[in-house]
Amino acid sequence: MVTASIIIVTSIISIVAFPKNNPFPRCMARPDLLGIFMFNPYYVSHFKEYYRILASALVHTGWWHLLLNMITLYFIGNLVEEAFVGIYGVLLGRIIYLVFYLLALIVSSISDLIKYRDKLSYSFYGASGAVSAVMFASVIIFPKISFYLFFIPIPVPGYVYALLFLLYCCYCMARQKINCFGNAVHFWGGLFGLFFPIFVYPPILVHLISLFLK
Repeated sequence: MVTASIIIVTSIISIVAFPKNNPFPRCMARPDLLGIFMFNPYYVSHFKEYYRILASALVHTGWWHLLLNMITLYFIGNLVEEAFVGIYGVLLGRIIYLVFYLLALIVSSISDLIKYRDKLSYSFYGASGAVSAVMFASVIIFPKISFYLFFIPIPVPGYVYALLFLLYCCYCMARQKINCFGNAVHFWGGLFGLFFPIFVYPPILVHLISLFLK
């Protein structure tokens, strides 16, 4: 329910804001929303436009960016949401999941906010930080989960995928010459996703340790 609502709202606003290939009539298209909603550390830091931290998740640069995030959220987000519902009940479980999603957007943005607070040219869009958090949370909640990498028809264990994902993000962040905007967002979002389920439901850690010791 929460996942579906996030997908619907994000998709509608993102499509309305597309600067190119916008299917909406000219009178309804709002490409200016990209500039209004984008996460720009300079504007957040110097002009106190804190709304951008959350609003940036509602806009994407194009169809592929939007589809990748929303398809991932559809399949993985529903699993994580229902896991919280199973633990805490329908109402509280969904509230915890929504709080998790919103906190992931905030936490994943802190690093870039600090690093690029004086760089006007740095900005990005999308819900990637929260989606990364949801994916990593699924690895903790469902230790036997597997993912498929692009063009590789072989399932990769979730913990292997998570490790490769973090290593790639670290590589991109270390190589300053590579145009890898947003990798810190993916990295910190992923780490947050690993720890949040354990924080709200500590028995998960006991279960993970027992699986490791077997």
